Amino acid sequence: MSERKIELIWILKFSLIVIFITLIPYFLGFELAKNGGVTFSGFIFGVEDGNSYIAKMLLGQSGDWLFRTPYTSYPQNGFIAFLPYLFLGKLASKPEVHLQLLILFQIFRCFGIVYLIYETFYFVKLFFEKQDFIKKAVVISSVGGGLGWLLIILFTKIPLEFYSPESFGFLSILGLPHLCFSRGLMLRSFRMLIEPGADIFNLDRKLTAGFYLFMSGIFQPLNIPLGWLVIGVWKIYEYIFKSRDKILNLIKQNFAYFLIPLPFFTYNALNFLIDPYLKIWENQNIIKSPPLGAYLWAYGLGYLCLIFANLIQKKVPLNNSFILIWSIFLPFLVYFPINLQRRLADGFWIVMSIYIIFVFENFIYKKIRWAIYMTLCISSIFLLVGSINSVQNLNEPIYLSQEIIEVFTFINGDGNKNDVVLAPFNESNALPAYIPMRVVTGHGPESKNLSEIGRFVDDFYSGKINEAEIDKRFSEFQIRYVIFQKSDEGIKSLERDSNSLKLFENDKYVLFRYMKIGEM
Repeated sequence: MSERKIELIWILKFSLIVIFITLIPYFLGFELAKNGGVTFSGFIFGVEDGNSYIAKMLLGQSGDWLFRTPYTSYPQNGFIAFLPYLFLGKLASKPEVHLQLLILFQIFRCFGIVYLIYETFYFVKLFFEKQDFIKKAVVISSVGGGLGWLLIILFTKIPLEFYSPESFGFLSILGLPHLCFSRGLMLRSFRMLIEPGADIFNLDRKLTAGFYLFMSGIFQPLNIPLGWLVIGVWKIYEYIFKSRDKILNLIKQNFAYFLIPLPFFTYNALNFLIDPYLKIWENQNIIKSPPLGAYLWAYGLGYLCLIFANLIQKKVPLNNSFILIWSIFLPFLVYFPINLQRRLADGFWIVMSIYIIFVFENFIYKKIRWAIYMTLCISSIFLLVGSINSVQNLNEPIYLSQEIIEVFTFINGDGNKNDVVLAPFNESNALPAYIPMRVVTGHGPESKNLSEIGRFVDDFYSGKINEAEIDKRFSEFQIRYVIFQKSDEGIKSLERDSNSLKLFENDKYVLFRYMKIGEM
């Protein structure tokens, strides 16, 4: 059997093991919901974002090709974004659309796992000759983490491994498939430039590298400038210290890498500068990096291995200059003055895994190295066990009550696509994942003017808003339906309002329609 076939078999086996293990909490969630009188959201962490992904798929299922978030009632022009989720939604059809979307999401996740592990394997292979080293680095980069778990024990602080899918691989594998594809494609684009030659269809890798970076940007647009920065800094280093080429040759060799993704990057950049809704979204979408200490706990062992290999032993992996320059450049990336700092660490844990495996396999006793490898998996074990524990509690937001599902079903039968529904934040977050209608809040970044509108919603449900203000706001937001919990004080305001009509009631919720002129 050829080496290539042996490699592919190992990749498939490891991928299937990871898929099986990570499916356990999802299967458990669906099974427990059957007998618990609740509906499983389909997500075991980050439920707010998870519902938004299903809502995007529902947009696609209901005919949309451009992204317009259902988490605001403000006008939107439409935007080329979240294409994988819009396309996936088009594979679903009535009835049981929501269940189909959840299944499609899991299929998407499983394919993402296989693809990411495949690309990680062949990226890591650029730095090792021994298959054993490659496999161990792939395992650590996929299901491992740093020493951040010690933060929980020593300081009761949450480590990066628990909330930053960009900084480590396991969170993406556990529930963020678009990041699996975006990272895999970015790694492939790097591989094409580190090891030039012929790619598929005998195309020049210098050309296809740009295409892969563009495709990475389809799944995660910020990966385009990230790829440019990493490759750009590395190429400048190579030119200054190693290359004898003229600067013009350097530009020619890498021109396609920057040119091919440029139109899509420009489209995104201009829209976020000009579009009224997208400007607000960008201002609300804040993912800042934590203090430097958090990264030291996360990547400290990897950096110690880097220093040991490069400065003490002076024995380094193959193609070392690329991962060395990326490592030196990382602190500048994660504290770059943008709102999405933390995302610029995407894929870097793989670099740390390479250095860790290189040092421990070459210089550390076998018993010690295996003990260290096990400690690097503790964070992921915590996450998996925590997910299994979470799904056993049958609590919101992982589960939804049957009563709120009844309300969603009634609205879907009574209303029209894109009607606006006013509901408390948690119900607003879930609603667009079930029916193709809009809400005024429900998602941190995507709900325009969330802080201002959130105050109005809170005051409204507390009964602090007068009838004139209600009429004004309802007209402004084009609100058609209002969902109350029976305990909400604000329900009295709408019961007295001549413009409202009670449509539906169950043990927990009351639904009103806010009447248009001519309906009263």
